[in-house]
Amino acid sequence: MPVHCPSSLITPLTKIVLEEVKTACKKQPAKCGFQKLSNSYQPLKLMQVVTRKVNEVCLRYIDDGQVSTLPPPKLECPISACAVKNTRRRMEDRHVIIEDFHTLFNIQDDSPASYYAVFDGHAGTYAAVYSVCHLHQFLAESPFYPTDPVQAFKEAFLKTNFHFLEKSNIENLSSGTTALCALLRPQERKLYVAWLGDSQALLVRQEEAIQMSVTGLRKWEAVFGFGELGG
Repeated sequence: MPVHCPSSLITPLTKIVLEEVKTACKKQPAKCGFQKLSNSYQPLKLMQVVTRKVNEVCLRYIDDGQVSTLPPPKLECPISACAVKNTRRRMEDRHVIIEDFHTLFNIQDDSPASYYAVFDGHAGTYAAVYSVCHLHQFLAESPFYPTDPVQAFKEAFLKTNFHFLEKSNIENLSSGTTALCALLRPQERKLYVAWLGDSQALLVRQEEAIQMSVTGLRKWEAVFGFGELGG
């Protein structure tokens, strides 16, 4: 029977793994798969480094009984996720859930936040995989975040698109994806929704469904939208 990591431990453990992997890559870049000629990391080698570090960190906290030293979760919301491949040969969609967004990225803000995103890939998985790995990183790094989430989302979308096109031209990749992201900041009673393409977001409140995204439009200016709900 599989044993799943409690959701309250995922963010602090992930943060520790990221910090230690970054340190290892700075000290011994070649062992982490860094290639000077391409100025990039070999994916398989870097994945092996990360996997070993995940095992090492988890065993450290189990063996030393240090779980109690981890910071308590700032947010605990019941979450469920489901993905259906249907008749396609392989799953082209991706999703990501980050329950404690600010803790993971060391964002100094009194209001906690959770990040959720769905990417409906088509003609391959490359665009969806790139977006699910990078868009939230660009959001956290934006100079507009956390004071202006709307502008930060816009910058993150544009940056993700720019860098994926750059990568596609170099590696001759061909695929696309929609993007639907939600940022929950409960202390402010705010829910920000940003989207590109025809993926839909619904907010159900007291058996009433509220449409949070507009679909069926074709122009970039029209499909790149934001929804903000307070109260």
